[in-house]
Amino acid sequence: MAIIKKVNYLVLPIYSMAFFSVLGIGYRTIVALISLWAIGEFAYDWHQVVIGLKMAVVASFAVTLAAFIFNKIDEYNARKKPPSDPDK
Repeated sequence: MAIIKKVNYLVLPIYSMAFFSVLGIGYRTIVALISLWAIGEFAYDWHQVVIGLKMAVVASFAVTLAAFIFNKIDEYNARKKPPSDPDK
């Protein structure tokens, strides 16, 4: 069971990086299309794509770290002794 959890933590950054990359590039493309419509200039360069990919990497590792920490907190709480019966 522990191997499955480790594999999930290895795959989670890849999936979240792909998601955040598509989200960031899509957002920047929509903004560029709005600027094309508003001022007649398609303002989209490769520097923005690189910045978006860097932000996606940081966000994916933050999501993975948060999931790992919350899972460890849940495991710690599950190992705790159950509360005593208040009726006794």
